[in-house]
Amino acid sequence: MHCTDACTCVSSHHVFLRHAYNQFYHDFSNVDLKGTNFYWCLTFSSAFKTFRLAALRHGMQHRTLYTTRVYTNLVQEAPMEARQRFASVVDVDRDGVFCLEQPFVAAVDAAEKEADDWLINVCKKMDLLTSKY
Repeated sequence: MHCTDACTCVSSHHVFLRHAYNQFYHDFSNVDLKGTNFYWCLTFSSAFKTFRLAALRHGMQHRTLYTTRVYTNLVQEAPMEARQRFASVVDVDRDGVFCLEQPFVAAVDAAEKEADDWLINVCKKMDLLTSKY
């Protein structure tokens, strides 16, 4: 991606960092405000989940744009640059059909699995899985 203006140049890496920082700030603030504990793997997993939702919203915006333009005199497809803005995360075709890229889906699944495994280990250590409550 070639950017002429530093303020408008946003890649998927920048967007993920924004989601990660937002989740980190939220979770770390709760340590002070609510007296909770900070667990980095849960924060990382939550950041990936919010990033996945943002990627799905981006794809859906292109689908909605295509659908509304089909019935007007406007150009029927979004510009190639707009469709490929986050190409490493979501693939949007000319008709607005979109899907998440497989490496991204695998990364989200790996983060969720790591967080789930961590929670299971914590629960086992605290004897929460075998106790009857």
